Amino acid sequence: MSKQQVALFLLVAFLVSGCKKSPETPFYENGVSFNCPPGWKIDETEDMDEMYYICVEKEGYNDSGLLLMTVFDDANDVQEYVEVYMVNMEEQGIFDKLTFQNSAPASYGSYSGQVVKYMASVLSVPHQGEIFSFEANGRYACVVRQEANEDHKKNKEGFKVLEETLVIEPLRQQDVSGSTFTNPELEDDELEEEEEMEPDDVQLIE
Repeated sequence: MSKQQVALFLLVAFLVSGCKKSPETPFYENGVSFNCPPGWKIDETEDMDEMYYICVEKEGYNDSGLLLMTVFDDANDVQEYVEVYMVNMEEQGIFDKLTFQNSAPASYGSYSGQVVKYMASVLSVPHQGEIFSFEANGRYACVVRQEANEDHKKNKEGFKVLEETLVIEPLRQQDVSGSTFTNPELEDDELEEEEEMEPDDVQLIE
């Protein structure tokens, strides 16, 4: 096989492997679980004490599907996050003709909350997005999903899988109450004597 044939073979193999979609895979971390759809990938996760962040993207150079999820322990944090996120979008230079609709009741999967829809132009390409905020088993979440208008049909199934398989578990309750240590080697009468001992019983030897 000549060098040209080898190079052509490697190029074809690369293109075939590059076009192969990743399978649907389950994701679980910090009490948050969902199925990552075929052709999508977990791009980033970050645990920041009382806030947990996940970024999911559709694979492909020209694909625009994007989902950002942030889970909070406090309701005030999620509402503040939504407001700050909207302000940051307005201040960033990549969004042109950015407009937000009024917040409206909505559900995300099995969770009820609010949604703010928006439209913008990114690099002259029309985009649309939604900012969901909701309570989930005593925790609170903000989900942002965004896409180019032209990609809506091919992103629809992936967004549907992410939404319908999402489960956010409640915070694990830890016993933080104080406890008294008792030496098991002490007999009952010794425990009684120990409890009755007062500081006045201690005598100083001169």
